Amino acid sequence: MKQPITLVLLGDIAAGKGTQAEILVKKFDLVLIGTGSFVRKYWTGRSKVSRQLERTKLGKLAPKDIILKYLGEALTKVSIKKSVLVDGGKMPTEARLIYKIFTQQKRKILVIYLTLSHQEIYRRLSWRYYCGRTGKPMTVKTRTKKCPHCGGPLIKRADDDPKAIKNRIDYYDKVYSKTVKFWQGKRLLKKINGKQSVEAVTKNIVRVIRQYYGAS
Repeated sequence: MKQPITLVLLGDIAAGKGTQAEILVKKFDLVLIGTGSFVRKYWTGRSKVSRQLERTKLGKLAPKDIILKYLGEALTKVSIKKSVLVDGGKMPTEARLIYKIFTQQKRKILVIYLTLSHQEIYRRLSWRYYCGRTGKPMTVKTRTKKCPHCGGPLIKRADDDPKAIKNRIDYYDKVYSKTVKFWQGKRLLKKINGKQSVEAVTKNIVRVIRQYYGAS
C-alpha cells in the first residue's frame, strides 16, 4: 500500500465483524483495536472495570465512559506509520472520537459496514454462544454446553435470546443509524453484503481496501 491503512470495521448484529477483523489483521499486518474484545477480556477479570462491564453479560451496553477512555488511549498509542483496524465504535460518540483522533494524525480513514437483513440476524444469533473462560464468540449449531475449543462452559447472552432480539435490532436501527449517517456525511463509508460466505466478504473488503489505498 502507498500509505498506512486506517480501517474502521462496523456492521449489523452478527454480521461477522470479528471473523473479518482477524483475517484482515493477518493479511495487511494491522494493529487491532477492538471494543468487543476489550469488553470480553474483562468478563473473566476481577478489577473495577470488570465489575462495571459485568452487566454486559446481561445484555446491557458497556459503560460508555470506559469504552471511550479505552479507545482514546489505544488509538493515540499506535504509531502513525502503522496500519490500524478498529473493530467497533458503533456509538455516535465513539465514531466522533475515532474521527477526531485519526484526522489529527492526518490518516486516510476508510469505514466498512457489513450489512445483514433482520431475518439473517435472527438466524445467526440463535446459534451464537460465548466461551465462559475466554469470552470468545462462536457459532454452535449442535446441542452442547461446552466450548468445542477448550471445554469451558458456553454462555448465551441475554440479548441473544429470541425474545430479546427484536428489541435489540430496533435499538441498533435507531442508534447505529446515527453512526452510519455520521460516517456517510464524511463520505468515508462503504457498505458490503455480510450475508455472503466468509471468503466472499473478505474478497470484497480486500478489493475496496486496495482501490481506496492503492494496490501494493
